[in-house]
Amino acid sequence: MKFLHTSDLHIGLRLCDVSMTADCRHILAEIAEIAVRENCDAVIVAGDIYDRSAPSAEAVAVLDGFVSGLASAGIAVLAVSGNHDSPERVAYLSSVAKAAGVHFSPVYDGAGEKVVFSDEYGDMNVWLLPFVKPVNVRAVCEDFDGDTYNAAVAHAVGRMAIDVNERNVLVTHQFVVGGTVGDTDVGGTGMVSASLFEGFDYTALGHLHGAHPVGKTAWYSGSPLKYSFNEVSDEKSVYLAELREKGTLDVKRVPLHPLRDLREVRGTYDEVVHAGLHDPAKEDYIRVVLTDEEDIVDAAAKLRCVYPNLMRLAYDNRRTREYRESDGTAAADESDGTIRPEDVFAELYEMQNNVPPEEELLDVVRGIFETCEEVEYE
Repeated sequence: MKFLHTSDLHIGLRLCDVSMTADCRHILAEIAEIAVRENCDAVIVAGDIYDRSAPSAEAVAVLDGFVSGLASAGIAVLAVSGNHDSPERVAYLSSVAKAAGVHFSPVYDGAGEKVVFSDEYGDMNVWLLPFVKPVNVRAVCEDFDGDTYNAAVAHAVGRMAIDVNERNVLVTHQFVVGGTVGDTDVGGTGMVSASLFEGFDYTALGHLHGAHPVGKTAWYSGSPLKYSFNEVSDEKSVYLAELREKGTLDVKRVPLHPLRDLREVRGTYDEVVHAGLHDPAKEDYIRVVLTDEEDIVDAAAKLRCVYPNLMRLAYDNRRTREYRESDGTAAADESDGTIRPEDVFAELYEMQNNVPPEEELLDVVRGIFETCEEVEYE
């Protein structure tokens, strides 16, 4: 059994108010091409299929094209919902899709969804566990009273009827850390221990955007595209895994090639402009960091004449360094032309509580604004 593992597609995402749909469609076409070329039996998508819980019609069409193409090539698709997804929307018509070899995780009901594949080595079971919180498990499992994600996932995995003599693959979307712990709390309520997955031959993880193994039997594939300037140094890829007889696993990374890269250009205004005039990849998505001591008038507008896809402009000079050293934030020195509502909320929250909001709370705020009518912020 050979499968391709990817995650965090975030279809429909807008980065600095720029639609990434064309980039996503391009990278999904490459992923499908790799799956066909490598004779994969299945493609695994470990959550965050969409960027928002209520995806646009365009985003749904992108996923439909990707999944339909794989199904037409005889390649199964196995996907779970992530924290950015609506479990109900991901699960919609899943019973019909199964006939085409497309398996979406159902809304968590206390039992793990199992998809069985067979080859010359016997059965291989793929378990689909969507992103779950303690409240999700508590709602359907009367015997669960934990309050951490580790406890919730441990309970969910414990309810799976796993035959350890067969090959088992888990697909899930959680914040997993390595190491073994004796308590249910793994460094924080949102973290899950990789030791929970040691009974599986391969655990396909989603949630973190950088590709890396964690623990003994789990891997994060990372996102197929760079969706943050914190990821500029990442090398995006997918994992190819082949399970033959029980205990025999081969895993390798296959690099991906984006339509446009996401990168940073640094220097004085004159240096940056000169470099851009001779840059064959100047249409990449760019964050420019200017080191001039004095601000350049209309710098962003001028730089877009050289870098048409300039997304952010920041300064790194004596003034900004002194500001950061006095407990300021770098975000105040950056500009992409828009103010996101969650940024306003985060600033207000920190002013009132003296601590920044947790990511889980920001996800709730984003979801609220995503359900509202689109508004331009100036």
